[in-house]
Amino acid sequence: MEVMHSPPEEDKHPEQHGFCCRATHNLWVLLEEEKWLAKHIEKGSYARNYSRRGDNSVYKPITDELLRKK
Repeated sequence: MEVMHSPPEEDKHPEQHGFCCRATHNLWVLLEEEKWLAKHIEKGSYARNYSRRGDNSVYKPITDELLRKK
């Protein structure tokens, strides 16, 4: 993934640089998670594999409950 940076003299809001880097990283993580999710849902392997990725997630109890009700 290529990261584009503007030269410092063109930065209109340098105080937002850290925020923008973090937001870019969060978007990349979200897109990677979506690819993983789509692959496992399509293969029917989500229920077997999700707990290895989200064992410390606040969403794990909700996901567990939803999978039990399936």
